[in-house]
Amino acid sequence: MGDDDARGAANARFQRLSRLLDEALDLPADARAAYLQSAAGDDATLLAAAQAALADEPSPGAGLRLQVAAALGAEPDDARGSERCGPWRLLHSIGSGGMGEVFLAERADGAFEQQVAVKLLPAAVRTRELGLRLERERQILARLEHPNIARLIDGGVAADGTPYLALEYVEGVPIDRFCAEAGLTLQAKLAIFLKMCDAVAYAHARLAVHRDLKPTNVLVTREGEVKLLDFGIAKLLEEDDLGLTRSVDHLLTPRYAAPEQVEGRAATTATDVHALGLLLFELLTGERPFGAQTTSALSLAREIVERQPARPSQLARSAVPRGASRDLDEICLKALRKRPEERYASVTALADDIRRSLAGYPVTALAGARLYRARKFVARHRLAIAGASLAFVGLATGLLVALAQRDRARASEERSRAIQGFLVDDLLLAATPEEARGRKPLVQEALALAARRAASALATQPEVEHHVRGVLGEAFLRLGELDLAREQIDRERELTQSLRLSTEASRSGDMRALKLFLARAQNAAAAELAEKLDRELAAGAPASESRWLAHAYLGLAVQRQGNYAAAESLLREAEAGLGSVPGAGRARLEALALLVANLTLQRKDIETEPVARRLLEETGALLGVDHPDRVRALDSWAQTLRRLRRRPEARAAAEQAIALGERVLSPTHPATLNSRLTLAFILWDLRDFSAAEAQGEELLRLATAALGATHPTTARAEELFAILLSSRGEFDRAAELYARSLRTFRAAYGDLHSVTLRTLRNQISFARRRGNEAAVEAGNRFILTLAHQALAEPELDPVLTSDLAYFAVSCDPPEQREPALAVALAERAVSATARKWPDALSTLSLAHELSGDPARAIAVMLEAFENPDSWLASGFARRAHRLLDEHGEPGATEAFLDKLAASRRTLYPDDRNLEGETLLLLANHDLDRGRADAALAKLDEADRLLAQDNPPTNSHRVDIALAAADALGDLGRGPEAKERLSRLLKLLESEPASDPDDPKMVAAALAGLDQPRPSSPGAH
Repeated sequence: MGDDDARGAANARFQRLSRLLDEALDLPADARAAYLQSAAGDDATLLAAAQAALADEPSPGAGLRLQVAAALGAEPDDARGSERCGPWRLLHSIGSGGMGEVFLAERADGAFEQQVAVKLLPAAVRTRELGLRLERERQILARLEHPNIARLIDGGVAADGTPYLALEYVEGVPIDRFCAEAGLTLQAKLAIFLKMCDAVAYAHARLAVHRDLKPTNVLVTREGEVKLLDFGIAKLLEEDDLGLTRSVDHLLTPRYAAPEQVEGRAATTATDVHALGLLLFELLTGERPFGAQTTSALSLAREIVERQPARPSQLARSAVPRGASRDLDEICLKALRKRPEERYASVTALADDIRRSLAGYPVTALAGARLYRARKFVARHRLAIAGASLAFVGLATGLLVALAQRDRARASEERSRAIQGFLVDDLLLAATPEEARGRKPLVQEALALAARRAASALATQPEVEHHVRGVLGEAFLRLGELDLAREQIDRERELTQSLRLSTEASRSGDMRALKLFLARAQNAAAAELAEKLDRELAAGAPASESRWLAHAYLGLAVQRQGNYAAAESLLREAEAGLGSVPGAGRARLEALALLVANLTLQRKDIETEPVARRLLEETGALLGVDHPDRVRALDSWAQTLRRLRRRPEARAAAEQAIALGERVLSPTHPATLNSRLTLAFILWDLRDFSAAEAQGEELLRLATAALGATHPTTARAEELFAILLSSRGEFDRAAELYARSLRTFRAAYGDLHSVTLRTLRNQISFARRRGNEAAVEAGNRFILTLAHQALAEPELDPVLTSDLAYFAVSCDPPEQREPALAVALAERAVSATARKWPDALSTLSLAHELSGDPARAIAVMLEAFENPDSWLASGFARRAHRLLDEHGEPGATEAFLDKLAASRRTLYPDDRNLEGETLLLLANHDLDRGRADAALAKLDEADRLLAQDNPPTNSHRVDIALAAADALGDLGRGPEAKERLSRLLKLLESEPASDPDDPKMVAAALAGLDQPRPSSPGAH
């Protein structure tokens, strides 16, 4: 036998030992020895090693496994020559099992701080093909974004060939242990179980099956939050190759296997339903349904396939009270049926039945159980039953129809009286912000009364309660009380299911749930529900208000996923569709507001202005100047004005929005908070630092209290406040806020999203300001890795693609830039926007220039200036000027500058800031040509214009001062230049500057004035 064969045999023995220890430790202490004797069979070496392990250490950890592995001659999974797996540094072992050894690890590349659990896959499945599959599938699995699923963050093959997976690190205990130690009530146990079901159902909807659900893969944190581990790992390890498939099957846990897994058949979503049934059985009884009386692996397999489990309520340790026993017994037994097709059709169906039981309504499992038993009876008495059935059908059908008609009429009359008696419309509509207009006592009194009555007076009238819960949920949504809204909407949807209400009622509840998901930034759930509603309503109600509102919300959900261009199409369709629906004016304005936000995100500034103006004017005309919806319209207008650099007007609009929001909504309403965020950024632009900081601090306090620490609005407030703090040197607190905001954005949007990318870039700038060049380079590498990943994505939003391309050609240090990558990404963005988006064209131009093709760079840049937005962008203009000056034909620069000045005067005649920036560009051109006198005149006029809206520390005014110093020096007026720059440097050092490099540049220019200057043609 060669070395490889011997090593393989030893590894196989180690894996078998690992499985034996896992199984033995799951048994009571007094049953372990007998189990090992039976399971080890004739393998005396294996038995001795296992017995020694249990004798030496009751809970064998990584250290003991290493010793036993060495005794067997194996290569244990953590016997590694390196402590690195890709970007992760392994710290220490935190667990092990058949699926491999797990280590706590941290990022070692300095990109940002992060701890993960790194799972080293066992030697039994280490193949070259697995490494390739990890690369191919890790991105798919990483998209399981659910609060109760531990995310797959990374995966690959380490330098020594070990496949690894990096997963979210969770501090928690197994679900069975948590429930036992916490002494939870039955209702509390079921609440935790339902969270687990929701997570599994979410994954199933994305074609991910767990296949190995067991208590140790379901952790509960100290806060009571459920986290599912190892989702998708069995799927990753599955392969058509029979040998690898067998290896994987043996790595799964026998005691929690479904019959089809024991028999070697394919695992499906029904396999996870069975595993959930096992977990439910264990939570209810404290015992396992199979294997309690056996230590033989063969006997266990036979029990799983053949034996019917006991009813949970019949076991001595059962926690099931008498009143609930039948429901929960049948639910559990239905989930545990041997044939997959006889179990619940989905995890959602299982969860819904538990919710019905908790609410006191009939469960489908009872009907299923009767049918199940009836089918067995019919099979035994087929002929006798056939004749009797025909005679019964006619009589029963007529009776049932008559009874149904009578009950429907009676129920309708009673329901109408109850709803009218409850005064739903009068009572609850008085509580909505558009009616109350800020009268808080009325709002709180009405809603509190309604909630109390819905819970008590309507407990015996579920259909009336359903209607009331829906109205309550809508009212709380409009007030921005999201936690209270969730309680009402969840109850409404539960009643819809249990009462089997109409499709229309179901869709109304779904629409409210969709608005709630969007408000709470539950983006994955929102996208799934929006797509479902849009599809159903397009087929069933193509011209209705609800159909087009669902279409608009789908647009917002798609936008949250990062596809801005696709979202714009959906929002334009929705706004047009709502315009054709009578009485849908307010809904149309909602779609229009979403469109304005979308255009702003795409930086279509000129296109946004008339749409935002129309939104503001039509909202006031249709709803009134004090209507709550006008807060959003004012905020949209303020953001648009800010993008157009009309900052004093923007500030006034944002302040109006906040004042109106606090008056007719509340200071913590999401619309008011968004307006405060807008104002804080405008104040920063205006260099009013103390006011900006006050707004930022207040915003962070209010958002954290109202929306929670992990809401994107809170994260945006954290990011803003971090910028403010870092600008005045409070680096430690700023670093903490940056890290928190990045965690939130990555969880909400993923890595390949413009919002996450913006925050990553801000963190790199922050690291540069602190002088941490290693972190800068690590951050650059991380974003460039994302850029390479983006090339493999079949569909990616052009904004993100263009931003990644720009980073690839603009990051510092220049040695890290990748022009070829930038060209590939920018070409995709340009193509996706039909060569009409200036940002993408400008980035492509820069990429061509750095790739050594200036002629193509000039052609693409001039193409960008066919769009009016380009004339507004100072960065584009400076880049075009430099490009033409260095590589263009004679006279090309002058022709471009003449056209630039004329176009800006025509398009924006009243924009003095833009006129000042134009004069700065023209003055720099004069300086390059030695015309210092002409340059100085333009610079003085430019500074006069910009000074009306901007302090001396504004970046453009700093540029003017530096250029003026050059001109004065050329003219022999050095002392005057020195005096100007000295005053500016004192200002820059006394307060934050928009660019941390500004003080350095001014200091360098001051030093340069003391050096001899070459004669200039403009000085004569």
